[in-house]
Amino acid sequence: HIKNPRRTVRIWDLDSDGSWTYCGPGGANEWQAHKGPVKCVNWAHPEFGQLIATAGSDHAVTIWEERDGSFKSLATPERTSDGFL
Repeated sequence: HIKNPRRTVRIWDLDSDGSWTYCGPGGANEWQAHKGPVKCVNWAHPEFGQLIATAGSDHAVTIWEERDGSFKSLATPERTSDGFL
């Protein structure tokens, strides 16, 4: 469970020497993912590629894919009137 008062997702890379690298605000490794705070982030199994699912307090779930060095939204399922996706 992730508590993030911001609406962003930040990706860190583990370098070969064991240190973590972050590209910083505005870089390809940080982007606004939701209209409200991000509550959960989950990576897909590597066999499916570089995919991340995020969920926010805005009640949205978004699937992201890494393309050309940055993450792009693949899908954001819509809520129906009865509250189910």
